[in-house]
Amino acid sequence: MEQTKSNVGSIVLTIIITAIVVGGGIYYFQKSKVVTPNEQQTGQSQTETTSKPIKSDEQIAQSKMTVTDEGTEYTNFIYHFSVILPKSWGKIVESKDAILSEVKIYDNIRLVSENDSMQRYIQFQIVETKDKNDSLISDYPQTLITGNPTYTFYYSGSQDLSGYGGIEESVDSAKIQAEILQIKESFKLF
Repeated sequence: MEQTKSNVGSIVLTIIITAIVVGGGIYYFQKSKVVTPNEQQTGQSQTETTSKPIKSDEQIAQSKMTVTDEGTEYTNFIYHFSVILPKSWGKIVESKDAILSEVKIYDNIRLVSENDSMQRYIQFQIVETKDKNDSLISDYPQTLITGNPTYTFYYSGSQDLSGYGGIEESVDSAKIQAEILQIKESFKLF
């Protein structure tokens, strides 16, 4: 009879310890988050940080937009790049377009000038560097910016087709093309 009490006590103790370990793991997992470089320096969260799913629920993209004297700086903490969009674009909205897996585009980030009659945007296509020489990538209508060992970055933007037959050139389209090139030149990896 004492043997039975001892076995029951061991089983109950094992169940309690397992519940504490599992509960602690779940609590830790729910409380963990991605910390941006600025949060590491200041210990404060950014107010304009947005979270959007990439590829799966487990990969959460972190980005922020900061208004500066030069325009709006967009920073992406997953792909470690930033760009500056001109002041004339006003408020910028980030959108996630469909990922074109048949073209081997890993992710697609579009930055749009909100409430803009000229419909200005710049779109960044992120490709795994191992796929950058694939004909589906090289034939896709985009322009190479730069790359690192993991990702290669391309862009396309509003008015990209100006100058092609049947598309009317205008002062606005030339201005937009110049702005897109200015944004491309501000592209920095960190």
